Amino acid sequence: ALCGAPAILPPRHGSSGDSAFLSIVLEEFDRNAFEIALLPHVALACKRALACTCYALRERLTPHLRAATLSVLRDDAVWSNALFVARLPGLSDLRVEGETSLPSMDLARYRRLEALKVGALSTPAALFFGAAIATSNARLRLSDGSTIRSISALRSSPSPNKAGKEASDAD
Repeated sequence: ALCGAPAILPPRHGSSGDSAFLSIVLEEFDRNAFEIALLPHVALACKRALACTCYALRERLTPHLRAATLSVLRDDAVWSNALFVARLPGLSDLRVEGETSLPSMDLARYRRLEALKVGALSTPAALFFGAAIATSNARLRLSDGSTIRSISALRSSPSPNKAGKEASDAD
């Protein structure tokens, strides 16, 4: 048996059989093995969908998705995932695969700050960062080092390029 799974699994028959099959697999698959071997390779959208559609997986995935630390893949960088992550209440450490400029993001802390400086974030990290701070009223110093934008002005402007610049050496 591989990873503690039984050598012979029951045959799968229709959707009700799928549920029984999955329950047996989950019972035999050690919780640590599930979290260490499988979860790091599953896309965030898949984890969310599985937690919504399968009670047995919901019990396993909810603690993972509600943990203080969440690691996401580069391919997870889509707006729906970024909004989901931004709304996680207990998230204090977001890690985006491949991010070197800001490998660990404390999104709750960034939302509370009055001024933020954006460095050279990767595109996936910038998407998650942007979704997290979108409702804040901070001033944002862009990566060019001199342009400062008010996030509230960006929210209310029909075009981000037309939002007022507020640069000063004091910021």
